[in-house]
Amino acid sequence: MLKINIFSMNKFKLILKGVLLWTTIIAIILFILIIDIIPFSYIIVSLIVIPILCYTCYKVISEDELETLTLYKYFGISIKEK
Repeated sequence: MLKINIFSMNKFKLILKGVLLWTTIIAIILFILIIDIIPFSYIIVSLIVIPILCYTCYKVISEDELETLTLYKYFGISIKEK
């Protein structure tokens, strides 16, 4: 059989790293927004899960990949140092 490779492995890994990064960002934002209405047991679980997600992002995503995943090149004009 002929094997067709649509995505290269590097693009697939970059997509997974993007999912990890944006999932972490959304989890942190949701935790901050609903901290006062969630039960105490969920707060404890969130205080364990969110640092694990942040540490995983820190170890897995390189600086170049971070610039790609956060669309830095489109917003870099206003952020760049002079």
